[in-house]
Amino acid sequence: MTALLHRLRAQLQTLLLAVLLPVLASTPAGAATVEDWLRATGPAQAHAQLQRLGEQHACWKVLGLLWQQPELIAPAARAMGINTTEQAAQLAQALADTLGQVRCDVLARLADPQPLPAGDHIGTMRRTNWADVRAAIKAQTLSDGIGWFGSDTTFALPSRQQLEYIAAVQPMRQLQWRDTLMDCDDFVQGFRGWLARHGLGNLAIGYASVSYYAGSAKLGQHAVAVSMDDTGRVWFIDPQTTGLHDPIASRLGGFVQATRALVTFVMH
Repeated sequence: MTALLHRLRAQLQTLLLAVLLPVLASTPAGAATVEDWLRATGPAQAHAQLQRLGEQHACWKVLGLLWQQPELIAPAARAMGINTTEQAAQLAQALADTLGQVRCDVLARLADPQPLPAGDHIGTMRRTNWADVRAAIKAQTLSDGIGWFGSDTTFALPSRQQLEYIAAVQPMRQLQWRDTLMDCDDFVQGFRGWLARHGLGNLAIGYASVSYYAGSAKLGQHAVAVSMDDTGRVWFIDPQTTGLHDPIASRLGGFVQATRALVTFVMH
């Protein structure tokens, strides 16, 4: 997780604790516990309900930063001292009273933007296998002899519009490039970690190393994310920029004088 997100999350926790203290003091005894609700509802369904609340009410979206996966609901609630569902509801309302819905929405988007538009889910996406992903990348980058490493056998294929949304909202482009410490490979790894943290690590978006040439002279290498949409089209995503890039026509990483690009390694 980036230093920026660490700072934002620390500030968020301080704010939540300040708002939560009077809430805890006013909650009546006997209210339904978070543990009872999770047992009765099931973690996956409970998480889905909380996500829907976040789509409807921005201050619930702020609380959603605490439990981005179902298994994080209980430990996050315990860490924050949220013992009952009523306390959680009162905390969301107290945030709304303190910040307002607009600021809650801005805070949630700044702290950790959602990788997919509201209502879009990985479970509804068409899937393909690793062999087809490899074949598409080889054909559309005109590169052969690539080094490959695949961690899964099948992958979810987002639409082009979903990929454009991901490329637009991903938080890595806000960070400053630093030689070795925060260079192109770190941007790509941070970008893919952001996707994984939101349960989207199985999207057909991997890590690629691209070598740029002017004639036969190698100018250098650049790391990008290589993606495939639900039509089988391959795109580059450079987390230091916005938008989708054609793998043949694009000249990323400052290699504007390059006459050709060669993908030399792909990992997912």
